[in-house]
Amino acid sequence: RLQIALSDSNACEEAEYLKIGTAMLVLDMAEAGALRGAPVLADPLEALRVFGGVPHLDQKVDTHHGPMTAIEIQQFYCERARGFLQQATAVPIGAQDVVNRWSDVLDLLADEPEKLVGRLDWVTKRYLLETAGADIGEAARKKIDLRYHELGSGYLAQMADDGFVERLT
Repeated sequence: RLQIALSDSNACEEAEYLKIGTAMLVLDMAEAGALRGAPVLADPLEALRVFGGVPHLDQKVDTHHGPMTAIEIQQFYCERARGFLQQATAVPIGAQDVVNRWSDVLDLLADEPEKLVGRLDWVTKRYLLETAGADIGEAARKKIDLRYHELGSGYLAQMADDGFVERLT
């Protein structure tokens, strides 16, 4: 039995799709013994603090491969998944799409994260907060944070109605 207790709340369909799809692929690879040589975090709780505490993607944590960013760690798993699917005798439906989208997202996060507005929640929410202006107060920032996820009437729903959110369904 596996219980994942730490997860983001996703309203962007692609973010949810990738969260579930990548987790399934990593579990399939683990069960098949295809994760030999995967980066091992020296201090997983510290890595969680470092990666979760800053919006910049250049922070590094210690692994047995040396210092790595979150993107570098994800790229390892993504490339391993690509190879795993190429060698698999039976590929789960949609698995190649997951790997292709995963790779695209990682490339954009590294070079042009603003192109992920409407595809990843944390990037979209950060965009809303940054474009609201530096002079707005904490209460207004909190309102943006909370209203973002409101179903049907929240800021993400309004962005979707205006065509700024990628839909998968």
